Order: sequence, then structure tokens, then C-alpha cells
Amino acid sequence: MLKLFSINLNKSEGHAEREARWKRRRENLVIAVFVIIFGVLSIYLYGNHQALKDVIATKQKRIGEIERRLEELARTGKNISKGDVLTLARMEKERFLWGPKLKAMGEILPEDVVLTLLEYNQRQLRIKAISKILADEKEFDKVSEFVDRLKTTPFFYREFSNILFSESHRVRVEDQEILSITINCTIDKPSLAAAARASRSAEKGRKSSIADKQSTVKGVPEP
Repeated sequence: MLKLFSINLNKSEGHAEREARWKRRRENLVIAVFVIIFGVLSIYLYGNHQALKDVIATKQKRIGEIERRLEELARTGKNISKGDVLTLARMEKERFLWGPKLKAMGEILPEDVVLTLLEYNQRQLRIKAISKILADEKEFDKVSEFVDRLKTTPFFYREFSNILFSESHRVRVEDQEILSITINCTIDKPSLAAAARASRSAEKGRKSSIADKQSTVKGVPEP
């Protein structure tokens, strides 16, 4: 007896084949993602390496210039007295730098306070700022917070003899109340006087050193 079998060539792939195919795709996708991440990290690290090389090269160049200048000074035989060194160190310690002080003030300002004016005149720094204020909020609380932050920051307050509140007033801008604050900071006199004394002392020391050298040269007998 003859038996016939029919084969359906259009039969779709089975569940196992589909799972295997998707698994291979996922593996390839994961490998591709790792390759991309590795490439990006490699480029980033290479850029950092080049930047560090540039910084190191700049530092080495600067060190070389300093060493060359020191050698030139050693050959010329110029001597600096101990008094000059101490005077310069004292001037460096007592001099007044605005840049770091203003940076410190910017870091301690509340988030809702914006500076509108910085004016210096006759040892007084005038600070104007604006701040948002609620309808039921007291002006004194805002002003007190601002002044207290300035006074409790040693790096900002140390050269000032006093920080005083000057005036404040409210204005309304598009349904928002704004508080305008004015504060006066007085620079301490002793610090500036000490710096001036140090400068004059250094100048006298240099003149005295020159005079001593001239007298020594005059006292040498001619051959």
C-alpha cells in the first residue's frame, strides 16, 4: 500500500528558532553598546591625558624660566636683606585684595538676593541688592539675614571695621514685591595704615642698603 506525505515548505519558524534569533540580536546589541561606551571613554581619557601633558609642559617651562632667572640673579650678585624679605612678607599678608573678597561675598549671598551696585568711596564699600519678599514677610528679617551672612564670613569681614544697614524700601513688579537693600561697609584703618608703614619701611630699607654700598665703595683705597 502506497503512503503519501505532504510537506508544507511555507511553514514559519518555530518558537525555539525565534528565541534563538532574538537572543543573538540582544547579544549583538549589548556588545555594540559596550564597544560604543568603551570608545567614548577612550576618547575622553585620551583628551584628559593630552590636557595633563600640556599642563605639565607649561609648568616645566615655567620652572625652567624661574631657574634661569635665579641663575642670572646669582651671577649678578644682588643680595636681598632680611629686612626687605620680612617687609615684603608683611605687605603681602596685609594688603587688601578685592577679587577674593567679592568672590566670597558672591558665594554667601542667599539664592533670592541679586547685587545691583558695588561702589567704593573714601574707605567705604556701598552694596545695593534686591530680593524677593513675601507680603507677610518682615523687611528686618531679610536685611538681618544678609548683614549676618556678611559679618559671619571671616574672609569677607576681616578688613572691615563695621557693616551697617543704610536703607531699604519695597517695590512691586508684576504682582511680585521686591525689597531693595543698601548696606555700607567701612574698611578698617589700622590694616591700611600697617600696609602703608610696611611700604615706607621697605623703601627706607632699600635706600639705606644703597647708601651702605656707596659708602663701602668710597672707602676702598685706590691701588
